[in-house]
Amino acid sequence: MSKSRLRRLRKKEQVVFKFLLRFIWPAFFAFAVFAFGLFFWGTSRFDPSVIKIEGNKRVKAEEIVVVVKPFFTDKHMFLFSGNVFIFNHKGARARLMEFFPRIADASFKVDWHMREVTVLVEERTKTAAIWCGSPAGIDACYNIDEDGVAFEEALPSQGLLLLTVKNERDQDLKQIGEAVIDKDFLTQLIRIRDVLKETSQVGVSRIILEKPDEVVAETLEGWRVIFVDSRPIQDQIVALREILKAQIPKEKRAGLDYIDLRVSERAYYKYK
Repeated sequence: MSKSRLRRLRKKEQVVFKFLLRFIWPAFFAFAVFAFGLFFWGTSRFDPSVIKIEGNKRVKAEEIVVVVKPFFTDKHMFLFSGNVFIFNHKGARARLMEFFPRIADASFKVDWHMREVTVLVEERTKTAAIWCGSPAGIDACYNIDEDGVAFEEALPSQGLLLLTVKNERDQDLKQIGEAVIDKDFLTQLIRIRDVLKETSQVGVSRIILEKPDEVVAETLEGWRVIFVDSRPIQDQIVALREILKAQIPKEKRAGLDYIDLRVSERAYYKYK
């Protein structure tokens, strides 16, 4: 074989090699990636063998499974679904909290070897107060937790055991599961009740949120305390404590109409 012919042959081999390197191998790599993805997402091999529920007390386990299961079974782009390796944790958590307002939080624990998924549920179990309003013109009351989230309708008998907050302002509950009152503001309202109980052994029947910024605490003795939330309520609570101790002891509360704390650094009271 002549040298010139040998050079042509080697050059041809180099052209073929470059062609393979440029087109065939990328195509093979892409096919391998697709096959690998199809193996994990396009088959039922890695679907959960069981979905367990832990931490639930009031929400039924079978109802939680119904909400979570589509995140493993529903196809995306008609091809892929979730499995124990990859599924939408955030989406499943958000869906659970949307469907079940009593659920405060949810997380997931996965046993890849056994293909088991455990849903860890944290329910709202402690009612901090009762929120009453008039959504759609209908009077309704709801249990709210310490974060101010309404999570279920309140029983009528609960009003004697918990602080009732009556909302007469514009904002109101649109759906169960949303926050109806700021957490810190709710803490201050509960503090009003506690101070009246500790200082004067007086129970509060309810607290009314009136327009534009008045907060009216109605006591079981028939008199009221008027605050405003446009100023720090904590300062007004201190003034309330002082006036009850110094000027309105128990023997002078008969016939009391109201205590007015709306004016800064002043406290007024009036008898009927």
